[in-house]
Amino acid sequence: MARNEIWAIMPEVLRDLLAGLSAESIVEAARDADLQAVSRPGPKSGGVARVPIIGRIDHRDSFWSMFVGGGGATVERLTQTLRGLGADPSISTVLLEVDSPGGAVSGIPELAAEVRSLAAKKHVVAVANSLCASAAYWIASQADEIVATPEAQVGSIGVFTWHDDYSQAMEQAGIKTTYISAGKFKTEANPDEPLTDEARAHLQTLVDSAYGLFVGEVAKGRGVTPAQVRSDYGQGRVLTAQAAKEAGLIDRIATADETLRRLAGQRAETFDVSNSQAQLALKRRRLDLLNKIYEEDVS
Repeated sequence: MARNEIWAIMPEVLRDLLAGLSAESIVEAARDADLQAVSRPGPKSGGVARVPIIGRIDHRDSFWSMFVGGGGATVERLTQTLRGLGADPSISTVLLEVDSPGGAVSGIPELAAEVRSLAAKKHVVAVANSLCASAAYWIASQADEIVATPEAQVGSIGVFTWHDDYSQAMEQAGIKTTYISAGKFKTEANPDEPLTDEARAHLQTLVDSAYGLFVGEVAKGRGVTPAQVRSDYGQGRVLTAQAAKEAGLIDRIATADETLRRLAGQRAETFDVSNSQAQLALKRRRLDLLNKIYEEDVS
């Protein structure tokens, strides 16, 4: 179950999630991620759609997601929402409002690709309000712009898994488990015996592979090299909003309401993004817009 996953989540958050199951959490798990059209300013400007990414991010709805930690967002639901927005001509801007510690790596690369694909057609802005960590940042990094609220925490670029060794506890309890298996590695890393060096090396390979994918996609989304991600902010720590801006994880600091008002007040323009030249033109226009906004802020 959880032990067999590769996790892109804050370890302390996962520990807390595993520690408690409650009736309240089960009720909260029934809450679906919502989609809210918050602005339709006129025929020359498209709407701004707010997509919350709240709580732990799971691949899909399951017994695990329903009963551990009160549910949250899922890759399947978010993918459906983003594809719907991509096909909606009345929406020109998508605001991803993120308050999440991350989740399992499963499905996250595909969801990040959905955000990247949407950003080729719409203006996509992610706002950390007020936690955008690990897998949540992986997703947000593919947006055109990342905003953090003043108190936000951003980053935690890293992945992990773990192995529990219950062999001594089982021995003290007088219980000995015998595995009958076929395939040399079928039962490696089981919890009833110490982790072998060979099994540890294999788990490290899996973690390193996921981390490399994470770093590579953040680099692609932020327009830097993987080496820069690793050296500047990619070693697993979360940063305050100001530190995140200085390091390059985010583009600006503003409240969610300020960001929403700014986006709702912008005129939307229509671009043909059916070829790479049009996509480059769209990116240039967006960069010019961001530069103009920055100049207004510092003047």
